[in-house]
Order: sequence, then C-alpha cells, then structure tokens
Amino acid sequence: MRELEAELEAEQRRSRDLAAENRKLQRLLQEQKQQADDERRLAAEANEQINQLQARIKTLKRQLEEAVTMLFIKTGRFSITTCVHSALTEMETNNLLTVTDLRHPDLHSLHELC
Repeated sequence: MRELEAELEAEQRRSRDLAAENRKLQRLLQEQKQQADDERRLAAEANEQINQLQARIKTLKRQLEEAVTMLFIKTGRFSITTCVHSALTEMETNNLLTVTDLRHPDLHSLHELC
C-alpha cells in the first residue's frame, strides 16, 4: 500500500511539474505572439511612412519641374541652367534624388547644360 501511495505521490508531483512547465510555455508563446504582432504593426507603420515620403518626393519633383518650366518660359535657356543646377544640387544634398533619378535622361541632360 505504501508503495502505491509513493507512486501516486510521485505521479502527482510529475503532473504538477508538467502543469507548471505547460503554464510557463504558454506564457512564452503568448509573449512571442505579442512580439510578432508588435513587429508586424511597426513594419506596417514603417511602410506607411515610406509611402508618405515617396509621395512627398514625387510632389517635390513635380513642383521643381513646374518651377523650372516657368523659369524657362520667363527667362530663357541660359539663365535657367543655373537655377536647375542649384535645385538639383540642393535635392542631391538633401538626399531627395537617388542615383537612379540622376541617371534619368532628362536630369542627365540638365546636368550637361550646367
């Protein structure tokens, strides 16, 4: 009888230990799920900021093109090259133009004019 009681006590101890381990693993799983959710949320926010900045860059480039066009109409070709060159230089300095942008044929020809 004592042997059975000892076995029962040992089995109950193992059961408690397993239950405690199970709770610990459940907590870790919840923490991992929460961390993954947070990372997904941060990634979505970063993508939204990227999209907003790309839209802003597109708007600034369009505004620059409009300003250059207006200057060209008002002042003629030679005085505009200085303006275009300084505007492109400022955009490059502020990292608003990428290397790909600078390879664009229209911008390349503007660089040659300057």
